[in-house]
Amino acid sequence: MRVAVLLLIVTTPVVVGSACRVPALDLEGKTCRDDADCAITVDLRCVAGRCEVVGEGEGEGEGEGEGEGEGEGEGEGEGEGEGEGEGEGEGEGEGEGEGEGEGEGEGEGGPDGDRDGVVDGDDNCVNRSNPDQSDVDEDGVGDACDNCPVNRNADQVEVGDDDGIGDVCDPFPSQPGDVLRAFEVFAGGIDAASWTRFRGTWSIVDGAAVPTGSHGILAWTRFDMSARPWLARAIFEVRQQPATPLTIGLAGTGTAGGWTVCGVQQTAADADVAFFRTDDEGVPVGTTILQPFSVIPVGGDIFGVLRTDGARSTCAGVALNHPAGHAAQTPAIFIDDGIAGVRAFALYDRPGG
Repeated sequence: MRVAVLLLIVTTPVVVGSACRVPALDLEGKTCRDDADCAITVDLRCVAGRCEVVGEGEGEGEGEGEGEGEGEGEGEGEGEGEGEGEGEGEGEGEGEGEGEGEGEGEGEGGPDGDRDGVVDGDDNCVNRSNPDQSDVDEDGVGDACDNCPVNRNADQVEVGDDDGIGDVCDPFPSQPGDVLRAFEVFAGGIDAASWTRFRGTWSIVDGAAVPTGSHGILAWTRFDMSARPWLARAIFEVRQQPATPLTIGLAGTGTAGGWTVCGVQQTAADADVAFFRTDDEGVPVGTTILQPFSVIPVGGDIFGVLRTDGARSTCAGVALNHPAGHAAQTPAIFIDDGIAGVRAFALYDRPGG
């Protein structure tokens, strides 16, 4: 790791040319005519009529050092300097240098600007620290900096309203003010503060929340979304192909009870985007087939979308004029009998909307 080090040189006084003296015969300060009067000890000379020590002085030793540091870049170094005192003495001293500095770290293979342990060339969020490199929608942009974390948008285009939500997932792409209210990745578990296990037994399998039992429902409970516009998105991963039609999708509680469900009804032979209402236990009551499409294979992803304006819902881009009281309200995840798992969930709305 290369660090920038600020080196502070500290100079320390050093004593140079000190000789051994004889205290009992010390003539320092006595009057004299020439050096012979002071020669009883080797370090005295006659200077201006007095015996004085002329080989002892102070010099400055300068130390130059180089240091290496880790993290913030701290280093210490030692060096040698030479000092000369008045007279004939010479000596050596030591100087110490200490420095602190900050700089960009560089790991193996190149720089790491956000210091998350992943070099910039391999980092899926170069300017935001994300050591786990999580990218739940697998578009090459890490969750920590993805402007549509539950939609594949490697280009990150956001030109419509400049509100920070990418165009492909923005509920109102031409009107500013939309916000990502919640983003949940289920690999680490189901957050009890966000979800109520309304039906079924849920567990985490291979990074996804998977229910057992028919009509598995996870209901959003962190904050009230009723009577306000919102858009929910989720990534589901197909785990099995059922013999009879089973549903994978998003739901919302209806104001008159039951659930409003927008999802994929899939068997081993065919699949359709379907909208239907359920009773309070999640049992479907009527079905509207919106669009047939090919069966999604095991391991394939379904990107679910359900939108409501507080009065009616939009499923697969189709506005549904269903009976009053059945518009989707509080969001939920709906999966039948473990045929899929949900890997991630995102909830958008307009504050005050």
